[in-house]
Amino acid sequence: MSKKDLKIRGVEPDIVFKLDNLAKQKAISREEYMRQLLESHVQSDVVNFEVNRYEELVKSNLEIIRINTELMGQVRELLDEIAYGKIKDGMEGE
Repeated sequence: MSKKDLKIRGVEPDIVFKLDNLAKQKAISREEYMRQLLESHVQSDVVNFEVNRYEELVKSNLEIIRINTELMGQVRELLDEIAYGKIKDGMEGE
């Protein structure tokens, strides 16, 4: 994929000054600093989207686990009732 140019007009001088200082602190050009900043911003949006999807998946799975746990408790209670009933019925027959 070929690279594209991007021009930003009408930026306040104090913003440009701050960007220059930030770039200087990293020992890179303003252009490279802006490129890294834009790439980082786009990547963070992608990461945030994936994190949100993951969080929704975790919530969904936790709800399914909660429901399954509740159902397993009900099944256990029924099995206990059946087992207790059979033991009691068996004892009465003796």
